[in-house]
Amino acid sequence: MQTPKPKRRFESRPLADLRPHPRQAELFGEGSDHEIEELAADIRKNGVIHPIEVTSDGTIIAGHRRVKALRHLQRIQVHCWVREDLEQLGENAVEQRLIEDNLNRRQMSRLEQARAYRRLKALQYSGNTETGEAVDGDLRDFLATRFDTSGRTLDRWSRVLDTPPEIQKGVELHMLTLNQGTKVADLPRSTQREMAERIRQGKDPKEVFANYLGTPPVRKSSAEVKIAKLVRAIDDCDSVGDELSAVAPASSLTLLKKASHKLQELLRTIESKQRRGKQRPQKQTKQSDH
Repeated sequence: MQTPKPKRRFESRPLADLRPHPRQAELFGEGSDHEIEELAADIRKNGVIHPIEVTSDGTIIAGHRRVKALRHLQRIQVHCWVREDLEQLGENAVEQRLIEDNLNRRQMSRLEQARAYRRLKALQYSGNTETGEAVDGDLRDFLATRFDTSGRTLDRWSRVLDTPPEIQKGVELHMLTLNQGTKVADLPRSTQREMAERIRQGKDPKEVFANYLGTPPVRKSSAEVKIAKLVRAIDDCDSVGDELSAVAPASSLTLLKKASHKLQELLRTIESKQRRGKQRPQKQTKQSDH
């Protein structure tokens, strides 16, 4: 005979009695006024579809933004699901559910994604992996797929979290590249603090980076990179003729002809663009009125 599942406990609670989980602001920030206003408009139209998840003492687990939106609408009460089941599993289970709820948000910055990844990894290593959603395989790859990025990129953003907030903000606002952010993360803490102080004083983050680590090389365009790879691949084929048997497979000959045709097309395109560039008339310099 199976043990019956405990009944879920739902109740209406005053919004004034609910308080945010301490990890919410640390991992995901407060949310912009614009986001809250948009959510409030949706709630005004459609209501609160899912109950706010809370602990017995009123700590919010899932629904921080919805609670803010309801307060914006000057609501008094809200329908809550008291997650006694998670409380019985322990604080780690409560926190994992909090992170899971934020993962379902439509918009998360790369740094917020990295914080969620790092914290979930720490919770996973602590030995408690009970969540409302099973994670199959490697946690990094699971989250990378969910965030539409690569596991390597997620790891690099996680490394940026080891830098001061000024560096993190610089990377997030594209004033520094992700690669530059990871390079700063490799510097001694004292150097990182010096860089952060200069940024606080109003220095351009790129200028500060250049002062400590030099000016980064100019990146080649994507087309140039692809051509360079193609040339290297062709160079690697110098010995192929000697390795082929007297009678090469017909498929090899077909592929080589196709490659030759593509190379000729590419060469004609590049030469044509170069000719057009040379023929383009130069702008005449406007003569001075003096």
